[in-house]
Amino acid sequence: MTHHSALVSLFDRLAADGTADRYEALHDDVARQVLEAMEVRPGHQLLDVGCGAGWVTRRLGKKAPGAQAVGIDASAAMISRADEVSDWTSRARFECMTIEDIDFPDGRFDHVFALDALEYVDDLAAAASSLARVTKEGGRLEVVIHRHAASPQASAWSEPDGLPMHHLDEGGWTAALEAAGFTVVSAERIKDSREAPAFEAPAADGEKRSFGQETESEGLLEFILLAIGAGLFTLLMPCTYPMIPITISFFTKQADEKGGNALLLASVYGLGIVLMFVLLGVVAGPLLVPFATHYVTNLFIGVLFVVFALALFGAITLNPPAFLMGAAGKASGMGGIFGVFLMGLTLVITSFTCTGPFVGTLIAAGASGGVMRIVIGMGVFGATMAAPFVVLALIPSRLSAIPSAGGWMNTLKVFMGFVELAAALKFFSNADIALQAGWLPREVFLMMWAAIGLAAAMYLFGRINLKGESPDGEIGPGRLCGGLVTLIGSAYCFMGVLGYHLDETIMSAMAPPPSYSRGLVETHKAEVVSSAGSLALPAGVKRQAGSLVVLDDYDLALKVARERGLGVLVNFTGHT
Repeated sequence: MTHHSALVSLFDRLAADGTADRYEALHDDVARQVLEAMEVRPGHQLLDVGCGAGWVTRRLGKKAPGAQAVGIDASAAMISRADEVSDWTSRARFECMTIEDIDFPDGRFDHVFALDALEYVDDLAAAASSLARVTKEGGRLEVVIHRHAASPQASAWSEPDGLPMHHLDEGGWTAALEAAGFTVVSAERIKDSREAPAFEAPAADGEKRSFGQETESEGLLEFILLAIGAGLFTLLMPCTYPMIPITISFFTKQADEKGGNALLLASVYGLGIVLMFVLLGVVAGPLLVPFATHYVTNLFIGVLFVVFALALFGAITLNPPAFLMGAAGKASGMGGIFGVFLMGLTLVITSFTCTGPFVGTLIAAGASGGVMRIVIGMGVFGATMAAPFVVLALIPSRLSAIPSAGGWMNTLKVFMGFVELAAALKFFSNADIALQAGWLPREVFLMMWAAIGLAAAMYLFGRINLKGESPDGEIGPGRLCGGLVTLIGSAYCFMGVLGYHLDETIMSAMAPPPSYSRGLVETHKAEVVSSAGSLALPAGVKRQAGSLVVLDDYDLALKVARERGLGVLVNFTGHT
């Protein structure tokens, strides 16, 4: 068996038996210390070699706004596991390849991270040279090695499955990296600060021990909040909002006539709503989850969101199959507790025109988190929709306090159509970045968002009216404030088009990173071609937003520009 075959066999097995998932608990503290010291800036490109299940890669992707992390591993099973536990918010993707043969362009990455990876390579010199090739000029390589000659514990470790491993001291590792072209800035020993070990080997009988899986629950709270928000918006749609007072009045009347309990009837009705949405999650989840991170899936979801937007605009109508509508009609005619339960199911089916876009959005957002996350989200979504029916059945006197149905519901529905269009662009962008096609670079993406925001603002201001709407020339304070906020958001996106740095929370997660820009591609290529293999910047020169910057030293800037064949931009800054 070749070294490569033995390596792949070993880590395929570790991925299959769950050992890979426990590495985060084992190495968490040491990795955290190294990651916190890394100076990752917005838009940086990051590479995690020997990524395993991808927990470090996901952390790297969240180190800075717009940062993009790529994890590579020789084991296809490890890459599959990494894809399975990651979602689109991680800004991380995974590729199956060896360290000796990294298939990325020269100078692609600002930071390269290797945790217990170089010990396993077959050809250390080739691996180090490969890492040097893909590291940008001035970039950094962070190597964490547990198996080194100065460690008494490591000396006692046996080589797994007889796989030969490199066992060098500090000088040996330093020499190997310097020979590849790296300048080793520092070498230090990092001690795990935890008092108790966070990892235990599997029991002798092969029983797996239980370990916390932080990565699988990442973003669950945010997803639940999204489900609640989607449920609230759905309640305000024209298909659902008018049903609240009508249904509560029905429960109250039936309870008075038959001596029943209005609260019980409303609770059963709400249970029907929740179970129907959970059933949708159970059915749709397994179909989408296995392909959640693939670019084809992102393209499909993007197209789906465009369809949802057209439905909210009233351009098309989304209807469930005729047999479901027929079954719903028969169910609504039944009496008693079971009939009320079926009425809850019926609401979900008959209001599909309004609920469909929000349900589809929720399923798409939760797909990369697994079927259970989708089921939880759909349950929360259904509970949010059912809550007003139960609460108002308890205090029916408050029915008169809720706003009357009216044109505001259609306004909100159309506005959400613009939101769906903006969300569709995010999924198209995910696919574009995965393919490196360059169809939606950062400035084009932000320009399209700005255009969508401007159109939405004009709609709220009453300057755009859809077919069937009868403008009266007046708008209320709610539409005015909403239009102003939307217009400000549109202008903010346009600032990003002009090259200004945007916020480090929302836009960094939604828009492509600054490095994914047509305006920076040629500059990056010129720097790489003229770098002559040097990875260190001269003293007084630093990299900022993809450019080389020299402060208050014109002669040095001119010298560096001539050496690299670059132009010089002189920035005069005055103080008043």
